[in-house]
Amino acid sequence: MTFYEQARSLARMRTYFIVFVVLLGIALTVIGPPLFRRLIATCSEPPQIAKDVPQDVREQLEALYDNGLLYCSDATQDLATVNDKVYWGSDGVSSVLYFPADSLEGVSLVRYGTGNNTGAGEPNLGAPGAAPPAGFVEVKERPPDLSNQAPDGSDFFYLFGGAPSDSDNVAMITIKGPTVMQESLTERDVYRDLLMAWKWLRREPPEEIHTSTTLIPMPIVAERWQAVRRVAIDPALADEEGNPSFAALRDLAPSEPMLYQTVSGPLGTTVWVAGVISGTTPALALKAAGGGQVLTPLASSEWVSDKTDIVLRHFAFEPLPQGATYEALYWNESPEGDLEQAAQGTPPDYQWTVTIP
Repeated sequence: MTFYEQARSLARMRTYFIVFVVLLGIALTVIGPPLFRRLIATCSEPPQIAKDVPQDVREQLEALYDNGLLYCSDATQDLATVNDKVYWGSDGVSSVLYFPADSLEGVSLVRYGTGNNTGAGEPNLGAPGAAPPAGFVEVKERPPDLSNQAPDGSDFFYLFGGAPSDSDNVAMITIKGPTVMQESLTERDVYRDLLMAWKWLRREPPEEIHTSTTLIPMPIVAERWQAVRRVAIDPALADEEGNPSFAALRDLAPSEPMLYQTVSGPLGTTVWVAGVISGTTPALALKAAGGGQVLTPLASSEWVSDKTDIVLRHFAFEPLPQGATYEALYWNESPEGDLEQAAQGTPPDYQWTVTIP
């Protein structure tokens, strides 16, 4: 074979290789994300629930596991007292973080949030309730409270908060606590020894020297909670597929409060109101159709966008029966005194019929 023929053969091989790379890239773009999502596993076994866990928390964890929404990680080897799995899950309406421990003395949650590759781990899960349509952010008076919500003296950590965005694909949990003491001379973690030595050289307090900070990343799949979450939305504010539409909301630009959407799942129910009057602190209660018990929200928060003047407000409730009908009573300003009593006497500024999807 002449040199010219060899050169042409190499050129053809190079062309074939480029075509192969391009086709591989296209294939990965099409089938890669679904394949990767299938590889992200949820807990294969029921959660290990401590004996002192209240019934409502137990039911939340079991509901997440039963619906294939509970993720777990055992990456706590550096923590002496947190020696079990860390659990996280969401139904797209709220989220739960839970982990048992031999002792919670000196244990704290340093950082906790969800995100999409970049920015994951920033505290972004605020008040319980479903996430808003894309383009809105929660108005927060102070950073999210990451302290333990379990009763005093409990041997478990529990945090009930808002739902992640449908674009999030990872939950990042950073836990700080007493470090595991290394007694063996042959099977030591050199990095841990160096870190403790560095803390000693910096003359940090003894309790800090014997403390570890562990980052636990958990890949999550939004499609799983989307399959469980139920949404009833005003048709004027939905896109062609029936999902909340930022464009539709922006174009409608409601000038007064209107019922936006109702979102329901195993962890709770959220009622959204659009067109909230700026600068007000509204209130909403649900009254069973035909009279009866008045339900008050367990959390509420304001949401705004830098691209529109529209203000949203969400009101989070306990899980409500699917198909149940309520009268939503809405006040532009929170009524004085008990909300349930106000619902019986003070006329609301607006009233809508809500059917739980």
